[in-house]
Amino acid sequence: MSMIQLSTQMVRAAQSLPYLSLLTLVSRLPLPLGHRVARAIGRMLCAVDGARRDRSTTTLASRLEIDRAHAEQITRRSFELMCCDDLDSWLVPRLSKESVGRLISFEGLHYLDAALARGKGVVLYSGHIWGSRLCIVGLGLLGYRIVRVRRNRRHQRNEHARGWLQRHEAGKSHAFDRQHFDRYRGFATNKARYKRTFETKLGGRIVGSLEPGGSVQTGLMCVGALRKNEIVALRPDLLLQRNAKPGDLDVSFLNGEEKFRVGGAQIARAAGAPLLSVWVHRPAELLPSRCVIGSPIEVNGDLRAAVEAQAARMEAEVRQDPASWSAWLLRPA
Repeated sequence: MSMIQLSTQMVRAAQSLPYLSLLTLVSRLPLPLGHRVARAIGRMLCAVDGARRDRSTTTLASRLEIDRAHAEQITRRSFELMCCDDLDSWLVPRLSKESVGRLISFEGLHYLDAALARGKGVVLYSGHIWGSRLCIVGLGLLGYRIVRVRRNRRHQRNEHARGWLQRHEAGKSHAFDRQHFDRYRGFATNKARYKRTFETKLGGRIVGSLEPGGSVQTGLMCVGALRKNEIVALRPDLLLQRNAKPGDLDVSFLNGEEKFRVGGAQIARAAGAPLLSVWVHRPAELLPSRCVIGSPIEVNGDLRAAVEAQAARMEAEVRQDPASWSAWLLRPA
């Protein structure tokens, strides 16, 4: 068997249920050891997933205007963070207020407390970053009431499953297709575990565009939460450009342009709430991650100015810690 064939098989195996099963076993290890094993898995994936590695490296070098060797280091770090983030998802249901500090620490809580003291809630925004779920659960364990806004993919998931079944009816499926479908099911189960922990254990809520009434109803629910002095957490950057819709703004970002959602600024303006940035950085020793909350942005009427301010804060975080932005790896070619 050639090395190319072996690499291809390893990539396919890593994208399937065995990868998720491995992380389940790793989650039983002591925290420092488990995350070191997850990092090693990430390095292996980087070594064998040549297509995604090369795509990410090329994009990094272009957008950050850095040399390819530096971009390769960031890409490898991104793979490591991806696997550590997956591992954290298995640990979420076991966390308590007393134990969460072993996984993540919080900086800038005084900004959050001062904003909540005004009684108008807070819109907490981040990019698509590794560690975002751990951050939200950690804040919930500290007693903060949070509504998480995300694009609901239920319809796409149903179409994905339906299409797979149609293509492979009558037992004609191939091994890799079964693995890919198992991966889809595994990640769906993993997200369900996070959702169950967040909503049942912590009393949080997750809302999306498939709420009755669509995005308008979701916006009204978020404004209502802010008026109850709760936190609304969302991500204004778009992971996939095909998800763009009318009203999204083209904003300068990382030596180019990115589309950003304006909804966070809209609901902040409607409720008189401030926008606070949040970002998660994982240290070289892996634990604990640092969740950094920034100073408030006030929305005084100019929505574009507010979105551009959000983008500027996020760009500064990405430049400080490029590997933390998951878009490098998760965006398709």
